[in-house]
Amino acid sequence: MNICVFCSSKSNLSASVFDQAKLFSKKLVQNDDSFVYGGGADGLMGFFADEILALGGRAYGVMPEKTFPQEAAHKGLTELHYTQDMLDRKRLMMDLSDAFVIFPGGIGTMDEALEVITWATVYKAIKKPIVFFNWEGFWDPFFEMLRQFEKTGLFYTETMQSFVSVKTVEEIFKECYAQR
Repeated sequence: MNICVFCSSKSNLSASVFDQAKLFSKKLVQNDDSFVYGGGADGLMGFFADEILALGGRAYGVMPEKTFPQEAAHKGLTELHYTQDMLDRKRLMMDLSDAFVIFPGGIGTMDEALEVITWATVYKAIKKPIVFFNWEGFWDPFFEMLRQFEKTGLFYTETMQSFVSVKTVEEIFKECYAQR
């Protein structure tokens, strides 16, 4: 299975998030799954890629040709795909992946998460697991915002059911495999 991880390109997360990323990487390689991500060398993104490659796993990056000044491409990946822009990046990541896992991250991570939720609910274009890793309640404010939006009646009824939230690495894989 190709598992896409959306996560931070920054490193200023708690050390425990990196510990969980190590556990995730080990389990991914043990399962003979592949890692798909944004292709960056820095932050949590680069940490994942380094861990997976060090364990003998496969890491596939997807990066726009004109990268951001703050985001350098990882040089040691199994494959690095270049796209024209961010929209193509997200589209290719969705095409390459069998499941999506959202680790802690910032606005870019939220953008990617909302994109796959939108494709799953509005366009009905993907039927793949979407799993938020809600480590230490990181995503709780985001979920509360979505619940408030849901109360307006403007969401499609499937929106809140299109993803799951888990608190352990074991649950991530359970959900990725259960929804296949």
